[in-house]
Amino acid sequence: MYDEILQDCVSKDVICSYLMSLSDLDTLAELQCMYLHKVIECDCLAQKLSNQTESVSKEVHSELLKRFAKVEKHSVSLELDLQKRNEQAKNDTVWNEKASNVFQKEREQYIEIQDLKAKLQDKNIAISELKKLIEKGKGTSVDTKFDRPSIVR
Repeated sequence: MYDEILQDCVSKDVICSYLMSLSDLDTLAELQCMYLHKVIECDCLAQKLSNQTESVSKEVHSELLKRFAKVEKHSVSLELDLQKRNEQAKNDTVWNEKASNVFQKEREQYIEIQDLKAKLQDKNIAISELKKLIEKGKGTSVDTKFDRPSIVR
């Protein structure tokens, strides 16, 4: 029964960790898409800026520079967030492997303990049976001396 409870608890923890890592992977993919979108937007703004620098007034030019700086800042922020998520996904994978190894070792130890308990119980039964035989044989004695040797033909 302990085995079932232990297995159920550890299985739930491993499944929970696995589902959390899947959620992190979805978030990671979403961040990658957002990052790529912002990089493309950044490149487009840079291209527009370089094409229109000469023909656009200083006011429009400064507005484009501000937008570009914002997008670039956001892009850096997304890149850092993406790196954090990648590290977190790696750590979750390592943790899941460690948890699985720990569970396997605990299960092996539990099985070994159960085997030892069964052997101990068998020995206790044997001791009990021997005690009964000793008690049974205490009052009776067997005469092993014979008057004359018997010959079997």
